Amino acid sequence: MVFSVPRPGWQDLPPPVRQRITDELGARVIGWTTLPVGGAGGGATLSLQTSSGTQLCTVVSTADPYAQKLARRAIDVVASLPSAAPVPTLLWWFDEDLGQFGRWIVAGWAMRDIRPIGDQWTAGEVAAALDVLRDIREFDAPPEGPFLDSSEVFGDGPWRRLAEQRPDGLRHFSPWLEPRLEALAEIAVHAADAVSGSTLVHGAPTRQVLYPARNPGGQSVAVAWSHAARGAPFIDAVLLLAHIRADGGPAPEAVLARHPLPPGTDPDAVTCLITAMTGQLIEDALQPARAAPDRRPSVVQAQAGVFVEWLRRRLGF
Repeated sequence: MVFSVPRPGWQDLPPPVRQRITDELGARVIGWTTLPVGGAGGGATLSLQTSSGTQLCTVVSTADPYAQKLARRAIDVVASLPSAAPVPTLLWWFDEDLGQFGRWIVAGWAMRDIRPIGDQWTAGEVAAALDVLRDIREFDAPPEGPFLDSSEVFGDGPWRRLAEQRPDGLRHFSPWLEPRLEALAEIAVHAADAVSGSTLVHGAPTRQVLYPARNPGGQSVAVAWSHAARGAPFIDAVLLLAHIRADGGPAPEAVLARHPLPPGTDPDAVTCLITAMTGQLIEDALQPARAAPDRRPSVVQAQAGVFVEWLRRRLGF
């Protein structure tokens, strides 16, 4: 039997999984809510109410091996970060084969006094999300551990391949692109140097994973750390600004006018990252098989469009 419900509730979990979770909680579950938290493909995040309190629980089944890989990595990342970092506290976890029900990775988390980002990207919510990123970049990524190296993630490869293949779908993004493919590749070749650094990078900041503190003086939290990396302090902000625009919020440069990138940020380095990210997203949109399994095609397409327009404005031609 393979568990296949993409966003399960407590009652959807096989009995052995519920029993293992109950054993870890040390109390009977009397209520639950499935939360819209971003994360791995077939996983779910449940808020479980017990006779002794409430606890968050992330659940990933054998139905999605890629989701399991991300779940293990997120657990490893959080476990390697200091308690002062803006991450949930890992209370317990298990990674077990439950016979006919397959392998399950389940973790319990303690959360701080936090709130979700609202449904509309108001000026206040944009500022709150960027404040969470500010809290993240106050930390360096440990020199060892399960962190991607940003300098190995961004480069000119996508633009080189697009220049060689000249796919028909390019014109659907903008006729501006095709005559400039080689020039964009020449900019993106510098991206690896532009994004290198030791700062902690979340790697996939979105509305669903950023949780500001509920009260002044509180501590924010980011969840879903499976794409964590070490790199330049401005990476997360660039990724979030594109997400905000694709999610119906203000344009990136309008946000930057009110919320500048970290002091000392080189504008050319930012342009290199935007260029590299644009090529990566266009290639993923045109060839969905290249995209990570947890990236929905519609989301990739929307973000690619945002990055194309941002890049045109950034380059001024």
